[in-house]
Amino acid sequence: MTSPTGRNKAMAQYLIKLQLNPAEANLATVSRKLNIGENEIDRDYGVVHLNPPDGNLYAIRVDEAVGMKLQGREGVKGLYSDPKIEGYGPTST
Repeated sequence: MTSPTGRNKAMAQYLIKLQLNPAEANLATVSRKLNIGENEIDRDYGVVHLNPPDGNLYAIRVDEAVGMKLQGREGVKGLYSDPKIEGYGPTST
């Protein structure tokens, strides 16, 4: 199943921690720097600053296949599973 942003919602999701200069913290630059398509990054999540005000760590969300491809690349500081959080058991009305 593909979302309006072009991502496969059935695949596992990963958060990628990146070290970037603040001027690089946008989808176009991040995708170019990592050599992936902009459509491979969750546009709804975007590029999130993790440690303001003076840190240079950011996160993006990608599908599992992209996450595995990025592991160990320059500037990638971590790969973290981002499972969908859902309720447990039946819901009451």
